Amino acid sequence: ETVRQMNKDGIIQLRVLPATGCEQFSKYLFDILNTFLKAETDGRVKAIRVEVYEHERNSASYGE
Repeated sequence: ETVRQMNKDGIIQLRVLPATGCEQFSKYLFDILNTFLKAETDGRVKAIRVEVYEHERNSASYGE
């Protein structure tokens, strides 16, 4: 609750993700990034792949 209150007070910018892990995080970023790019470029630019590295032995990618 402290963290949620800090978010409400404008001290932090809290993001609650629907799932955790490299695989889910790469999909989440792919979707968010493409929503942003579509709006900012009138649909001219899109990401085709996002790769997330947790550490040198764990990574995941998501894309077309």
